[in-house]
Amino acid sequence: MPNKFDSGPAIIPVLHPSGEVHNIEVPPDMPLADLHASLENYYQPAQPTREGAIENSPAFRQAAKEAWAKTQYGNRPEEAAFAVNKQGQTSPIGVTEITPGRQYAGSGRIPISGNTFATLHTHPSNPRNIDPRPSDVDVASAQTTGLPTYVASKEGLFMIRPSDGKVIQVFTNDDWASKTPKEPRK
Repeated sequence: MPNKFDSGPAIIPVLHPSGEVHNIEVPPDMPLADLHASLENYYQPAQPTREGAIENSPAFRQAAKEAWAKTQYGNRPEEAAFAVNKQGQTSPIGVTEITPGRQYAGSGRIPISGNTFATLHTHPSNPRNIDPRPSDVDVASAQTTGLPTYVASKEGLFMIRPSDGKVIQVFTNDDWASKTPKEPRK
């Protein structure tokens, strides 16, 4: 039985290498590095290691790189997006022009089905007056859909935890698209 925490449990869906999604209960303030270490210990020997996390899977990273490239690396007034299914496969990448109050995540244009595990969309670079971090609309979308929502920008790769709307910076700057990502800022 999982532990209970004073501030309430946080449930994080983890895509296991077998293709199954395991809902893991963790403290809401647990650092991402500690979560990865805990998962490595729990899933011995077939564990979803840091390399096995969805944001490090080859399909996710390739689709994220392609989405980022389609927006000319954040230099166009557009957002690109895709969904990832529970088997780790990505949907085709869609691109939409940004108009005030109509960002991709809030527009309902990311293809979501009962097999969807997570979504990703990009944010353009300033001076477009769009926050590179996930917006309130992004947080609300993650909580409404119940899906981890990734936002990619020049500030990094962010994940919104659907259980409580917490924004976690997975990678810093635009090195999230590199093959050897740096650790997130503390």
